[in-house]
Amino acid sequence: MKDRFIVYSNAAAITPSDSAIITPTPFELWISTGAGATGIKVDTLGGQTVTFPLAASLVSRLPVMVTRIYATGTALGTGGAVFGLW
Repeated sequence: MKDRFIVYSNAAAITPSDSAIITPTPFELWISTGAGATGIKVDTLGGQTVTFPLAASLVSRLPVMVTRIYATGTALGTGGAVFGLW
């Protein structure tokens, strides 16, 4: 079986906001977490609001198209960051 890799042409840091809509819509998120991280709250392209749990001090890929990353309900921990890939 061949490995399948998805390669994206663009990436940008996303600052969580309770009001901002993310454009263009990323195909997936790349998330790094620090001490104290607990989760990321998002609106999916399909219209659902979901909080995904996150562990501290990890790098995670979240293959979900999102239109919003909430500031309230998102805890990336010390030095945490989120990037959108499209």
